[in-house]
Amino acid sequence: MHSAAEARSLLAGYMKQLEIYTRVMFERDLFQDQKSKLLSQLFEDFREFVAVTVYENGKESATVYDAKALTEAGLTKEELFAQRTENQLPWVRLQAGEVYIQNITSSPNFPTFTLAVSRRIPDSNQEAVVAAVIRLDGLLNLTRRSHVFTSFITDYAGNLLAHTDFQKVIQHGRVEWISEIKSLQNRQSYGITGEFSANGMLMVGGLANVDFSGLQAGVQLPKTAAYLTSRELLNNLIGVSLALLIGSAILSLFFARYLTHPWNAYPRLRTP
Repeated sequence: MHSAAEARSLLAGYMKQLEIYTRVMFERDLFQDQKSKLLSQLFEDFREFVAVTVYENGKESATVYDAKALTEAGLTKEELFAQRTENQLPWVRLQAGEVYIQNITSSPNFPTFTLAVSRRIPDSNQEAVVAAVIRLDGLLNLTRRSHVFTSFITDYAGNLLAHTDFQKVIQHGRVEWISEIKSLQNRQSYGITGEFSANGMLMVGGLANVDFSGLQAGVQLPKTAAYLTSRELLNNLIGVSLALLIGSAILSLFFARYLTHPWNAYPRLRTP
């Protein structure tokens, strides 16, 4: 649930940044060179953004991209556009007001995802779809923090967006056991844990709703490792409890002797 909250905060930040790109691209009171300068500055400020495209009536009307980021990744703009073409947007879902997120990673040097949303064109009754290509680094960092659990972030169907094992992200893998968790899919709970079998091994896993575009954050580990971790935690707690008990006993003994020792009494006056 902690990972879900962090992922939600990160994605909400991306949405705010995409709104800024959208306003600049739709601004009619700016000259083209002014727009170009502002958009270049946005790519400097929002370094995880790689490209932003506006679609009107299902057709691309404008695209801006960070040429420097592509060069550092060893890609060309043609390769970026080809990657985008291979991953078509779900126009019906976007027109219904959904926020769409998809892992579009095709190179280990360039982990990215698409974030798309429908927005009203200023001074018009028409809707446009704004889609951004964003680096996955922030979400991947969330799944790499734990040295005990395997962590991941998926869409509602279990398709991976981020995972502790980066190879699974490149291969566009899935977390199969998510489909068995009906209560979470139906949003009857924000988080749930359970046992399942994977490749003949008993596992313990947990899921939590990210509350953003149907995404879910999860962790898993072998059941035997879970018991070992619990036993280690219990042993550590016992050790800490004994240390505190011994420490408090020593301190109690010290203060008791200090308060009752005759050295603390006022000296008696001797008469000649």
